[in-house]
Amino acid sequence: MYNYKTFLIFCLGLITLASCNDDDDDPSVDRSLLISTDWQGTTATTVSTTSIQGLGEQTDTETTDISDGVLEFREDGTYVAYNVNPDDGSLEELGTNVWTLEGNRLTLVGSSDLGVGTGDVDDLPIDLEGLDIPEEYTVLQLSENELVLFTEFSGDVLGFPVEADITLNFNSR
Repeated sequence: MYNYKTFLIFCLGLITLASCNDDDDDPSVDRSLLISTDWQGTTATTVSTTSIQGLGEQTDTETTDISDGVLEFREDGTYVAYNVNPDDGSLEELGTNVWTLEGNRLTLVGSSDLGVGTGDVDDLPIDLEGLDIPEEYTVLQLSENELVLFTEFSGDVLGFPVEADITLNFNSR
């Protein structure tokens, strides 16, 4: 009888632990912080793994300057992507699209069309046309002064399978 009660208590404990909801799994992001300022890019860090037949896997880390890009999130659920003029710091609008925020998941609809997070597209060694650049981001950090986004990419680049973790860093402008 003692073993049965011990086993029952153990099972109830496991069920209780398994059913606990960890609030940190999908923390809520303060929407008002996102729309309170314009966000100027600083760096994009990409950790990519490429599989090349006969050579195996190769992992590379690259940090790209994305300070020529600015995102403005508006209260109405739209965002504007800007390019910063290096001569005078003025903003050139690249386009407007829709954003949504659920928990810590940020969706930037049409971000690949606007070149969000790619730095100077002309400097890239590949053509972005036809690549499925992610539009779903996880907000890793958001304060009055800093925004950090994370996304994953998986696809073919120049005929090679590539998997990449991409972290985008922004500061308030």
